[in-house]
Amino acid sequence: MPGFTQIPNDEVFDNPLWIADQFTRGQAFIDLYRLAQFKKGFIIKRGIPIYLKPGQVGWSMVNLGKRWQWSIGKVRRFLNTLELTGQIELQKTNVSTTITLLHWINNDTANKHANGKQTVSQTESKRYPNNIVNKDNTVNIEKRESTLSKEELSEFQNKYPGIDVNQSYKKFILNMKEKGKVIDDLAAAFEIWLMNDVKYGYNKRNKSNDLVTIFCPGCDGTKEVKRGKDERTTICKPCGEQLLDNNSYLIEKNARKNNKVE
Repeated sequence: MPGFTQIPNDEVFDNPLWIADQFTRGQAFIDLYRLAQFKKGFIIKRGIPIYLKPGQVGWSMVNLGKRWQWSIGKVRRFLNTLELTGQIELQKTNVSTTITLLHWINNDTANKHANGKQTVSQTESKRYPNNIVNKDNTVNIEKRESTLSKEELSEFQNKYPGIDVNQSYKKFILNMKEKGKVIDDLAAAFEIWLMNDVKYGYNKRNKSNDLVTIFCPGCDGTKEVKRGKDERTTICKPCGEQLLDNNSYLIEKNARKNNKVE
């Protein structure tokens, strides 16, 4: 019978009864619709982002087996049967298998199938989201927006000294907003972004703005200056001597000490 059936996630699929026992084949088929993305998102497997469209499932066969209380062999045979009967399409890569539901009904279509009494689309209602958190780190944009702390960015700067992490982070956030994404594991996603910066030479840090400490061999005073010209030409005001980098300072101090001994 054609049409559209609305099932409240929190009352049915989020009820402990839904996963209390081993799944039947019919229950597993319905569960795929429950697990599918309802908006664009992605999962991260082996450090590689795999982008998902509405109606695609990013759960691995292993985790589907755990959820359904099936062996991985049974999960594989079940999915192969669904593919042969035209219910799904399996897209296999070296790192994942993406399940595409061929009869997925998007939210706009669902509203058109309703009897006319529904006035608020499912995309506007947070009561019935189509995604739940899973062990494959599926991301959907209904999740809260988050930011990295200054401490986290500082750690990334130490780890990737050749990249201007603050500049890269600003571009990363703008890119996520442009594509309508809010990421669950922001640190992991940003680190992948930084790896691409390193690989392709993006967002290189201007080291001329770095501060370096130089030392006076006369009075042992110190001063922080920018790298480059200031590092090489700064004079110590109290004693009038040339300030030196740490290595040159140690050599000069040792030379003066030896001269005194002689």
